[in-house]
Amino acid sequence: MGAQLPLIDEDGKLESLVIMQAFYEYLAPKPYCTDMLGCLLIRPKSIAIRTAYIQPNPITRAYWLVFDIDSEQSRYWPDEWDIPTPNIEIRNPANNHQHLFYLIDPAVYTLRQARRKPLELAADVDRGLTALLGADPGYGKLLAKNPFSSRWTVYVWHEHAWGLTELIDLIPDRMKKRKAPVRETIGLGRNCAVFDAARVFAYSEWRRLKFTDYERLFARVYECAMNVNVDFTVPMLAKEVQCIVRSIAKWTARHMTPEGMRAWGEPGRRKSIIVRHDKSMERAVETKALYAGGKTQKQIAAILEISVSQVKRLLKS
Repeated sequence: MGAQLPLIDEDGKLESLVIMQAFYEYLAPKPYCTDMLGCLLIRPKSIAIRTAYIQPNPITRAYWLVFDIDSEQSRYWPDEWDIPTPNIEIRNPANNHQHLFYLIDPAVYTLRQARRKPLELAADVDRGLTALLGADPGYGKLLAKNPFSSRWTVYVWHEHAWGLTELIDLIPDRMKKRKAPVRETIGLGRNCAVFDAARVFAYSEWRRLKFTDYERLFARVYECAMNVNVDFTVPMLAKEVQCIVRSIAKWTARHMTPEGMRAWGEPGRRKSIIVRHDKSMERAVETKALYAGGKTQKQIAAILEISVSQVKRLLKS
């Protein structure tokens, strides 16, 4: 979708548009910001909003999907009929490079309270739109051009908040679910990769520590998460990884008691029992069929790569 012209309010001031007000409201209380890339500052958002670059999403959730376009070619969104129209486009008038902002509703949690499916869907959309837009896959997404800065040319194309399922339906199938090696993981996919590895490690490590020593748990899980993070072509900041780890460690220490560990593992144990039973039944049927076909127990053992005693048990089952 796309308006025929960028939205401008009656006074010609983008600041009074609802989506611009939402941009300010969604900022972290103290976001990263800077006027010069390579020199990160942390300031209250009332001050950060005056800088050229700002952190659009708090670390705990994603309100915006942001993409970096390094092409010098101008784009006019009503003509881009086959690409979802961004809400906000910010151009550098010196070279025409752009940052495109897509507002997503509902926002996606990126820490422990995150539901896995929305986070994974957001990662798929992020990866798909990066390919569709021809955006820079190496863009770290922590900082973006600030739409309130006078340094940039800003267009607000529409105020419609995108649903993730709405966006994924507009991405060609060939660009969906393109799972990449860990090193090439981008955007929210990095959160998924770090979260998955650190979560599983935290459970086993907490049990090894006999469900005590939270500080030791945090340190070990942080080490695990950073080992995953350093393999990314564009790693996350240590603070981002630390937030994910803190969330995992707190949840693990609170819920993974001996009783909680047993409850967590019970569905997996049940499934394992069912799978083993099904495999045993299949093996018994196969063994009996070979025996009925004239094979000896020794021959059956060689064919199935099991012992003769196992063959005898299967024939009796």
